[in-house]
Amino acid sequence: MIKLSIPLEKKKGSLRKMTAEDLFVHCVSGYKTESKRTKLLKARKLVAADAAGYRKRVPTQSFASSKLPEDIDDDQMVKLYEYQLVRKEGAGRAYYDAILNHAVDDLCPYCGVQQVSTLDHYLPKSSYSTLVVAPENLIPCCMKCNHRKLDSVAASPEKAPIHSYLDEIPNEPWLHVELGAHLQATYYVDCPEGWDPLLCRRLENHVKDFKLKPMYRSMAAAEISASCFEWYSFLKLSEDALRFLISTRRMSIEQTGHNYWKAALYRALEENMDLLTAYLKKKYGNKQ
Repeated sequence: MIKLSIPLEKKKGSLRKMTAEDLFVHCVSGYKTESKRTKLLKARKLVAADAAGYRKRVPTQSFASSKLPEDIDDDQMVKLYEYQLVRKEGAGRAYYDAILNHAVDDLCPYCGVQQVSTLDHYLPKSSYSTLVVAPENLIPCCMKCNHRKLDSVAASPEKAPIHSYLDEIPNEPWLHVELGAHLQATYYVDCPEGWDPLLCRRLENHVKDFKLKPMYRSMAAAEISASCFEWYSFLKLSEDALRFLISTRRMSIEQTGHNYWKAALYRALEENMDLLTAYLKKKYGNKQ
């Protein structure tokens, strides 16, 4: 998971947070019919109030969106998002692109691996129509994670996915790897002692619900296969040389994050040097 700041916009030479109310008004301005603009703007204060409540309660507390005025329905709000924010000709498309480009290194914050290609409504637009264009509710993500999440609403606090903007996760390792005899990597979650139990359960469920273990396992297998000969070349110099290489790689990768899939893999390799050297000698020892 990758931490993101709430998206910013440039205004008069300075950066400030994009507000749900401002973005809503801007999107409504894209409609040519004055009567339609006037009608939708009746929801302006509700949008602002719900965005404020969202920041206080989401992700782990219950949240209910405000009831819309009688002449505005959920479908009209969803169409505002689709026509004025997503559509390339929409009034708010520049904001859509700004949020999309807000991802760190163009990586999906849900999985930390796939390329960002869409926006996900953390609370689904079908159920929370006042939040359809709230920047805090729009997460840049990959299509695979978006499809896995769909319009589901967490049934309990521990099932709430990690929120890229609002969750604060300590910078300590919680994602780990167990290595098999043939360097098969099995990923698992184990939070440091003293962490909030609810956060730990949410991390476990996030990894499970987004099917991250098989994704990381496959990538670890590819990394090991591509690196083995290089590792063996260092091992031929000395075990200390190999240990230095693995340790340096681990420290370098951890600059990306302690819980990046590759960081967890290299921590496991560094902690199991005897297993690694035995595997390399068996794999290449008789071929030199």
